[in-house]
Amino acid sequence: MKNINREIDILENPVIGGIKQWILIRGRNSSNPALLLLQAGPGFPMISESDSFEKTLKLEEHFTVVYWDQRGCGKSYNNRIPAASMNLQQMVVDTNEVTEFLKVKLNKKKIYITGFSLGGSVALITASKYPENYFLVVGVGIDIVMKEAEKYAYQFAVSEAEIRKREKAVAQLKKIGPPPHMSIKNFQVRVKWITNFGGINLNETFFSLLLKTMRNLFSSSFYSAKDIFKTLRGINFSQKHLLPNIVSLDLFETVKSLDTKIYLVQGMNDAAAPPALAKKYFDFLNAPKGKYFISFDNSAHMPHLEEPEKFRALLVDEI
Repeated sequence: MKNINREIDILENPVIGGIKQWILIRGRNSSNPALLLLQAGPGFPMISESDSFEKTLKLEEHFTVVYWDQRGCGKSYNNRIPAASMNLQQMVVDTNEVTEFLKVKLNKKKIYITGFSLGGSVALITASKYPENYFLVVGVGIDIVMKEAEKYAYQFAVSEAEIRKREKAVAQLKKIGPPPHMSIKNFQVRVKWITNFGGINLNETFFSLLLKTMRNLFSSSFYSAKDIFKTLRGINFSQKHLLPNIVSLDLFETVKSLDTKIYLVQGMNDAAAPPALAKKYFDFLNAPKGKYFISFDNSAHMPHLEEPEKFRALLVDEI
């Protein structure tokens, strides 16, 4: 989006967690608060989504927005990344190191952080460990108990397939069996069908979302042909190594209290992150600086894109 009058439009390549990672920093006014976005995953890039995000959400007028291709993702993928470093603990360390980098780069004492799906879980865990670095954390459709979420998603897919008499879907879902789905193939089968049945975005299919992701990737001025190839390799690499690691994720055990204000944003038609479980965790979480559960009734797993005006208002009004 070259026609936007930005004061800041910087592509950085700092060493984060021992490896070089790519960060895009954009905004119209450097005095605005800094907002770090953590993409869903595992394995999806964020920098390639920057133009699409800005077109939809228009956040750069109010924030200095930071788009980050995380370890193993997008421009930050390379074949020398240790497989053993692809774990939730390292993602949290990386996130805090990015935050420390941004505080110096942008001359900020604290920043705001928003994460989507798994990115929301990482944002929440990071804020719980380093509350001094964050004004606020916003978690959107976050993964809370991975085993429960997988079971919920699978049951949703099977039930919808049977109700809709989709024999191909029923056969594929019965073949992979109940979760855990720790292989890329089985994980993608489940994701495909919950997406096609409206559990990720009420108005999109698996193919249409994939097409948008690829279109954003190929049209981005920040990705060379080599970067695009790296991005595709990175998705498989990240999923292969992260899926077995995150299956044990349980925020009831990991984050019982939070010394930072938090908003939990939940699409009420979400088939990947169970709404009832999100509310249960919200009630459980001790957050003395303030906690808010914001339901998006006309959204599934992507309320920031399904109801963008409401999501944008939430962030802008809070600041």
